[in-house]
Amino acid sequence: MLNLTDKEIIVLAAFIDKHQTLKEHSIDVFSAPVKKQIAESLNMDDFNVLNNYIKAFKDKGAIRNIKGKYMFNPLLIREQEEGVYFKYV
Repeated sequence: MLNLTDKEIIVLAAFIDKHQTLKEHSIDVFSAPVKKQIAESLNMDDFNVLNNYIKAFKDKGAIRNIKGKYMFNPLLIREQEEGVYFKYV
């Protein structure tokens, strides 16, 4: 659907995992301090490399820039824990 590379999927999963951990604290997962943590968890020497992935995610529709803030495509994560969810295969 999003045409992500294998490496992009790994990096996106790291962002989503970190988002799930930090969402109740309202911490921006795309901030420099969090990107440093993600880069470290992925064994990347320079966290600025993640900016290339963020651009690719935006270009491929995995994230969106809404009012100057990146948000995950709602198809990728559930923000709401209540309700009925259907999975189409």
